[in-house]
Amino acid sequence: MSTNPITFTEAKLPYGWLGNMAGGYPIHDQGVDYPSSEALFQCLRFPGDTEAQDAIRSASSGLFAKKRANPRAKRLTVPICDAADLSRMKLCLVLKLAQNPQLIAPLLATGTADIIEDCGNRPDTEIDGKNYFGGKPYWGAKRNGAKWEGNNALGKIWMEIRDELQKTGESVAVSPQGDRFVVRKNTPLGKGAFADPPLTTLAPLSTAEAAQLKKCEDRIEKGRKQVEQGFIDMVEAMHEVYENRLYRDGGRTFAQYFREKWQFERAHSYRLVHCGRLLQTMKGAVTGSLTSQAHFRPLLSAGDDTVIEAAVARMDGWKKEVPAIEITPALVAAAVAVVQPAVASTLSSHDYRIPNLHVLALLTKAESAVAADPTVAKKALKELRADIGKLGPKAKSGISWTKWTWNPLQGCKKVSTGCAFCYAATLLATRLQPRYPGLARKSGAAGDKVSPYNFNGKVLLLLDALSEPLAVKIPHRIFVNSLSDLFYEKVPEWFVDE
Repeated sequence: MSTNPITFTEAKLPYGWLGNMAGGYPIHDQGVDYPSSEALFQCLRFPGDTEAQDAIRSASSGLFAKKRANPRAKRLTVPICDAADLSRMKLCLVLKLAQNPQLIAPLLATGTADIIEDCGNRPDTEIDGKNYFGGKPYWGAKRNGAKWEGNNALGKIWMEIRDELQKTGESVAVSPQGDRFVVRKNTPLGKGAFADPPLTTLAPLSTAEAAQLKKCEDRIEKGRKQVEQGFIDMVEAMHEVYENRLYRDGGRTFAQYFREKWQFERAHSYRLVHCGRLLQTMKGAVTGSLTSQAHFRPLLSAGDDTVIEAAVARMDGWKKEVPAIEITPALVAAAVAVVQPAVASTLSSHDYRIPNLHVLALLTKAESAVAADPTVAKKALKELRADIGKLGPKAKSGISWTKWTWNPLQGCKKVSTGCAFCYAATLLATRLQPRYPGLARKSGAAGDKVSPYNFNGKVLLLLDALSEPLAVKIPHRIFVNSLSDLFYEKVPEWFVDE
């Protein structure tokens, strides 16, 4: 192996997308969807075992797909870590590239470098707990001083596919059924063009790159201001034309003029005119931040200037308390909802009963399935439970005792032993970290009495989430602040009052 190979370990690190555990690269094969290449690979090891395949395929991540395969290892009917297993793995990688073509260019960009799956922090065992390479890793390799030890089967397959693409422009894999699948070097990006670029480095920006970024940011800011000011100028001019009947030449109506001159339909023209009217009549510190039609849509839907004025005043109050807050369309919608809540239903939650006929139809279906084959009774009952669950109002939470969780703020602080294993700290430091950065961190190793994840003591106020319960028309049990504490000392009183 080369002295400067390309290595991959965790999915979130550079080249992590080369790993089968990486999410975000789904695969469709034989009419079935798989969330990751790991899920497809493990399913291919259980041909004909629908229970194992269903369990693996429904796993939420590649890691859990493998964990669901492990306890079913005794049911394997095919050898693993042999030539056929390597063919199955190549099939998975070829399909991954073909259906996620945004990965092709980064793979080719590795040139001739060795690609190694670094499994130094993983066990040497495979699915049934045996070693397959003289006690060394089979799919990856471990560093031992200056050397890499292990078969590195996964890395070799990636290099094989890369070399084939470079030399012939395509790479071919064959399924266990004998079907050929091809990935081509020039595969159109399609939907992949809208995907995030695969991560290949965490190196800091060079001086030239930093200068390039600054230049781009200046252009973006200039363009954004031009777009915003352009919208304001347009709607104010439209309102001026409307207010002074400047469209009337030749007996034209307002709608005729804007259709003929600007190709605006009547309803669209009136919306823009009212945007201009509101800009001229509204008095508020945030008025200048309403710079798009999306900002005005919630205000116009209110249909009442009194409500609009109250919503603007509400946003002014929020801006005073949180000067750095951005006036987004979502925040405008929240302000309108706060001052004009949705009309709640007069029915109680018990009035939303599932019609008996629907339940009886599902019971009849399950009884028929069991009568035809008594061995499927367990499966039929499971499906019946799922079908009945779909008839009621959909829950927006996986917590059994509530239908909905509502988090108008994020962030907290551990203050007692009861907080030692707070799941909110874990989520904010891991899965939710990209959405809410800086609120929690991993600060140590896991122990018997403490979690390694801790809050940073900061609070993020989500003002645009304040109105969420006000939009609910059907009564629900709502879990407030499932990921934080409304009465944490850093939460300001005015926000609690809101």
